[in-house]
Amino acid sequence: MQRILSRAARRCTNSSAAFNSPHAQANAASVHSEDAPTCSNMITENDDFTWKTSFVRPMQSEVVNALRRGDRQRASLILSNFHHTKESLTKEDFSYILEYCAEAPDPLFVMETLELMEEKAIGMSKSIYRYVIRALSRGGYAKEALHWLALLGEKESTHATTPIFNIFLNACGRANLKDAENCLEILENLFLGKSEITYCELLKLAVLQGNLPAAYDIWKECSRYYSPSIVTQRRFIRALTALGDLQSAYHILQHMVALAAQSCDYLRVSSKRRYRSSRLDIPVPALNEFEDLNLPSCQGKLATGEHLVDAQPELFDEKTRPGNNLSYKVVVDASVANTLKSAPSTVKQILRWAFNDVLHACVPFNNCQLAEHLFTEMQKLGLQPTSYTYDGFIKTVIAGKGIAYANKVINAMERRGIEPYSDTLAALSEGHSNSLQLDLAEEFLERISEIKPKHIGSFNALLSGCAIMNEPERAVRILAKMKHVNMKPTLRTYELLFSLFGNVNVPYEQGDVLSHVDVSKRISIIEMDMFNNGIQHSFVSMKNLDNQDPFF
Repeated sequence: MQRILSRAARRCTNSSAAFNSPHAQANAASVHSEDAPTCSNMITENDDFTWKTSFVRPMQSEVVNALRRGDRQRASLILSNFHHTKESLTKEDFSYILEYCAEAPDPLFVMETLELMEEKAIGMSKSIYRYVIRALSRGGYAKEALHWLALLGEKESTHATTPIFNIFLNACGRANLKDAENCLEILENLFLGKSEITYCELLKLAVLQGNLPAAYDIWKECSRYYSPSIVTQRRFIRALTALGDLQSAYHILQHMVALAAQSCDYLRVSSKRRYRSSRLDIPVPALNEFEDLNLPSCQGKLATGEHLVDAQPELFDEKTRPGNNLSYKVVVDASVANTLKSAPSTVKQILRWAFNDVLHACVPFNNCQLAEHLFTEMQKLGLQPTSYTYDGFIKTVIAGKGIAYANKVINAMERRGIEPYSDTLAALSEGHSNSLQLDLAEEFLERISEIKPKHIGSFNALLSGCAIMNEPERAVRILAKMKHVNMKPTLRTYELLFSLFGNVNVPYEQGDVLSHVDVSKRISIIEMDMFNNGIQHSFVSMKNLDNQDPFF
């Protein structure tokens, strides 16, 4: 079988490069530098000192504590003293050290520990392989991790080893596509098969590459061999919305609601506060032959930003009509709603996240109809909207139904005691500015508790309204606010400033010599500020300067 990502990657060309960790190299230099006393020299000073196994295991804590303090030299010294125990060592005498190195990660100390284990002829267990591969792959030593994966496969080619391959895939990023391909090749050569988590890790790589065809391939193969859990389906929804396929994400959401109402697939929370399905994730046995999954390229639509509709209709049970509008099938009846209202809180949380993913994806498409539909369905299912839910909904209805309707939504939200996000207030301010309701625009702008650089659009929109309504005094207040919060102006900001202050402001100023001198001073101040911020004039800013009233 041609592997999923390589197949789709031919349609979306991506380069792969090995990752060399500068931090790890620096650690290596510090440990093995000529100025540092070597472990062998220190050991000779303690030739008469020997260890017993009963003391070796507690000493693992000393090694880990030294690593946490950054004292690698001390950690190496303690580890080297393990040579002098009279009793035979076992893999348990190194497991705590390797576990820490896997979490850190610290690939260099893992290799140092493995060297000692090899000298002592200590065998490897699956847990040791897990720690080693996690430390190496997360620390940027992918080739070494692949080597240990191959050794693991030769020693124990069972489906229980698939989770260790998933650990490696989890560490792969945008630049590690070739490493992921090599991992899949080992997996297939050993006929181990893929688990649901394997498909989720491959999906993550597809999103990092912006590779929508690969996401289709992964969904098709995963749903062929599994009935994906609601956790897995939510990951596909998030991936498809990130890749711009709103239609497919909505269809999976329909399946997800039906599954949550019919299945007893409850969730558990891991030690890292992540939701996981309670059922076993057993890999499907690999087959000798797979159907080649060839999908039509969608790159033309992606490049032009067109909305993808029915790009892969065979992935879903429902057939939809082509076009830019989604056909809404009522997914909530009384029985489904009643079942989900009494569902565990973890199930409701996953469903709420999935609805929020699709709802926020409606914003760039200005799909107000779908946003309203999703918001209504959430209420029927007993999924209480959050600030994040309202954020996506309000941003969509501003474009679809206008700022007046958005005001009704924000009022209803606040009556429920839900505080709006700063992004929500910024969107409302911008909407009022575009409607030339400058008092309300300024009011919402003042309500933003944490102003960030991305909110510059709301400031510019208000300045634009000031220019249209000829309100330079309000513009001065906005500029003072920007300076107070250290908001860096953009080119659009300066274009608006030239429009506002590059002319004699009637009736605030008389058209005499002094007024024109003041205009000249203001222009010089604005241009100096542009220069200090490294911004050059644009055609619009020069045009605004040329339009100023000549005095002579």
